Amino acid sequence: MKNPHLALATLGIGLTLSGTVMAAEPQPPMALDSPGTWITTDDYPEQALLEEVEGVVRFLVDVDRRGEPAKCTVTVSSGSDQLDARACNLIMTRARFSPATDRRGRPVAGSYANSVRWAIPKFPPPQGPGVSVTSYVVEADGLVTDCKVETATGAMAGVLLVGPTACPQRAFNEGYVDAAGEPVRKRVRTITRIEVVKP
Repeated sequence: MKNPHLALATLGIGLTLSGTVMAAEPQPPMALDSPGTWITTDDYPEQALLEEVEGVVRFLVDVDRRGEPAKCTVTVSSGSDQLDARACNLIMTRARFSPATDRRGRPVAGSYANSVRWAIPKFPPPQGPGVSVTSYVVEADGLVTDCKVETATGAMAGVLLVGPTACPQRAFNEGYVDAAGEPVRKRVRTITRIEVVKP
């Protein structure tokens, strides 16, 4: 069996004898994991979903010598402030890099460019019976907020219902009122039952 310490010593001598440090090309920061995992459909801004806003955000991240994002700048807007801001906020929180290096292989600050496509998921119609329960808040002024699918069974199970599919339009003309006629905030629950019948 070979002596592992001997192997290490031999390797060390080989490196020492080379004598010179070969200059390398400077390298930009590299993502440590797949950029596609930084942002998912679960991160879609709620109001943008309700309004069916989509778009592509192009961004530039300043990465420090430790590989951490120092600043995110939108270079080409999606056309939506909500989508632009959410993209940069999530990238600053989740993205991690190996730092850029100079010609001697030393870590230095650098920049990383990429884009995020915000697209509302499209799903096929249910192929069988099912029931979903959705709730949302109607604010005193009629604005719809906090819309979510509480349960989904049968053909509706596992289907993400968002936007107008699950929620009413962005706002009603007015909200609910109490017995005295004063505007009040209410949570509303709706039940959707799907029955597929032959034509």
